[in-house]
Amino acid sequence: MGMAADTWALHDRARGVVALAIIPVTTLATVLVLGWILTFSGILEAVHGFRVRSSHSVFLHLIGGVLGVLIGLLVVTHPVAGALASRYSSLLS
Repeated sequence: MGMAADTWALHDRARGVVALAIIPVTTLATVLVLGWILTFSGILEAVHGFRVRSSHSVFLHLIGGVLGVLIGLLVVTHPVAGALASRYSSLLS
C-alpha cells in the first residue's frame, strides 16, 4: 500500500472511535427530547380535559395529563434511568 492508505486507515479508526463514543450522548439527547415531548403533551391533555367539561371523559383526560407530566418530568430529571427503562421495556415486548 502506501502512505495514503495508512492515513485513510487511521482516519477510519478515528471515526469509529468517535462513533462509539457518541452513542451515549445521542441516547441521552433522544431521551431528553422525548421526555420534554411527553411533558408538554401531558400539559395539553390536561388543558383539553378542562375544555371538554361536558364530556364524560374529563376525569380520564385529567388523569392522562397528570401522568404524562409526571412521567415526562421523571424522564427529564433521570435520563439514564429513562434510557434503561426504554431499552428493557422494548426487550420485554
